[in-house]
Amino acid sequence: MIHRVLALAPLCLLLTGAAGYAAEAPLEPVQLKGLGVAGHLSARDSGWQIEKLLPLMRQMGVTVIRQEILWDEVENPKGVYTIPAVHQQWFDQATGAGLKVILLLCYGNRNYENTLDPDAFAKYAAFMAGHFKGKVAAYEIWNEPVYFAFPEKYGGDWNARTYDAWLKHYAELVAKGAAALKQADPATPVITGTGMEAATHYLLLRYADKLKQVDGLVIHPYTYRLPPETVSFGGPAVMIRDGVAVADDDHSMTSEFRRLREAMRHQLGRELPLWVTEFGYSTFNHHPADSIRDNYAGFSESTQAMYLLRGLIQGFAAGVTPWCIYDFMDDGLNRKSAEENFGLVRNFRKGYEPKPAFYALRHLAQLLGPDWEAVAKAPANITDTSKELHYIQEWQIPTSDGFVTLNGMQVYWFKRGQEYITFIWKAGPRKDEFNDPLANLVWENMPAMAKIEGIDLMTGKTMDLDIQQKDGRCTITDIPVRPAPLAIRWQLAPAP
Repeated sequence: MIHRVLALAPLCLLLTGAAGYAAEAPLEPVQLKGLGVAGHLSARDSGWQIEKLLPLMRQMGVTVIRQEILWDEVENPKGVYTIPAVHQQWFDQATGAGLKVILLLCYGNRNYENTLDPDAFAKYAAFMAGHFKGKVAAYEIWNEPVYFAFPEKYGGDWNARTYDAWLKHYAELVAKGAAALKQADPATPVITGTGMEAATHYLLLRYADKLKQVDGLVIHPYTYRLPPETVSFGGPAVMIRDGVAVADDDHSMTSEFRRLREAMRHQLGRELPLWVTEFGYSTFNHHPADSIRDNYAGFSESTQAMYLLRGLIQGFAAGVTPWCIYDFMDDGLNRKSAEENFGLVRNFRKGYEPKPAFYALRHLAQLLGPDWEAVAKAPANITDTSKELHYIQEWQIPTSDGFVTLNGMQVYWFKRGQEYITFIWKAGPRKDEFNDPLANLVWENMPAMAKIEGIDLMTGKTMDLDIQQKDGRCTITDIPVRPAPLAIRWQLAPAP
């Protein structure tokens, strides 16, 4: 994402409730395995002050920070490499607090005639690995080259379908950069991607030999104006445009993960872990005529929270970790700019006030914690008992969105120690005009439980459930299936 720097005076740090939500008292921090955030921690004058943001990150459950240290900041003048003090400061404080860092290496160097010189980039990468050896979670080579520098320099189709000059040169830079990183720091993963799913598939198809020393594939599965189960890929029209199927015809995010893994096995002969280093929803207002136009819709703050939860849970269930949310703080105050309103907390001029998403993710962290496991085979059966409205007159039939085909109940199971956690929600765009659909759960031969409770992830409060147990059979009837995930926590009874 593009970062617009605003030089503004900081205010004091507050932990208050977002508009319409009561403030929540700080809890004992619980790290959520795989939960990451992206930021711009060198922009201190714009409020990215690690000493003020770090307590909030820890309260929310963050385990990973994805942060850039730019090439032309490190190598300036040419041939002289130094880590700027502002970067060393945030790095030392973050890692000292137990957070891991994905170190992003990117954006070129104006000291060279070719600002994207792959040999010069490799020397910068080698210096970075030598300095941070053993201290980072991964080195990420470049950020979204499909948007940043490479097409402008070398030309080519944005999706790399027929004319892929930029992708060819990017693959060369990746190969040389990864080799330099591995020579200096063999144990730390090297990850990369293109920022565009079609281009990433062509990278695997055409330049697999350049990825021999890459350990992970980076994806940014933004759904833009769509709910988090639906990506903007898949279907015949997109297939014709891009020339490669990167998702199924149902446009599902989970199929995007599967197809990438299939492509890696076929082209690389191995399956690399998927790393989500950006994912998010902006809360800007897209309605005014002079709002900044781009691919994004402006969601309400509560919808942002719901969609982030849903994306994160389905990603974790699919084995995609870490999952970094872009970004932690609103970058500005312009309510008409998508870029300035992706934050989980408000801009520092509003005192870093948490949005609903901050609290929702903290509730998720309290539930899943640092040691969750996804459960592949559900131990209980959940049935959607609802039916669609019966339309008598033709004029009553609502128009449908043919692209958003996933709009039914979603269920995911996790395990943490002696607890099972079930997440249930209704996929598709958030709509509140009707009562919630209802579901029934049946768990045959359920082990003895000490406690069963429903939890609203938006508020963190318990919910009443109609639970009946008899002869080892547990039933829960009329479970509300809402746009916001409901959690059911099952606490196993201690062994006798």
